[in-house]
Amino acid sequence: MKFRCSLLLAASSLTLTACGMMPGNNAANTEAEPPEEITAPAAETLSTPGLTVSTDDPETFSRQVGRYTTYARTDCNSDRERRAAFNETLEKLRANAVEDGADYLRVLGTGSLESRGLCHNDMFQLTGVAFREENIPQGGMTGGQSSTDSLTARLEELDALLERGLLSDSEYEQLRERVLNEAY
Repeated sequence: MKFRCSLLLAASSLTLTACGMMPGNNAANTEAEPPEEITAPAAETLSTPGLTVSTDDPETFSRQVGRYTTYARTDCNSDRERRAAFNETLEKLRANAVEDGADYLRVLGTGSLESRGLCHNDMFQLTGVAFREENIPQGGMTGGQSSTDSLTARLEELDALLERGLLSDSEYEQLRERVLNEAY
């Protein structure tokens, strides 16, 4: 019986000692470390004459002119070949965007630009969306009216364009926000 008690005492002693040695349970280190700050990665941008390639949406009002998915055969297990396939598919995306008159290309995915794309069954895939900046005259859409009449007329014009199907809902919202911001 005495042996069982001493064995039980030794086991509980070892357990408590082991628990005290676990990370975060050190009695000497009672200060809690602040959690690491999680920040979204900054957008990456590559500019070439006539076309900007980025991981983020364009900052100016732009109309989408195309969505492309390009492919390249590669060995998905080789980093060197995967990078070569990325460059090949990115060039195909750029060519498609330029052909459609785009001035901005957003490469879809998460992470840094070079880590985007999918590689599966020896096929690398990269997808992008092309945009062309739309220029709206600084004076707005209508001419010499008072500011209130001009604002009303511009909003009515946007409503009419939406009803006729010439603007998508997102384009309408962007333009409406821009008109209201210019007014105030």
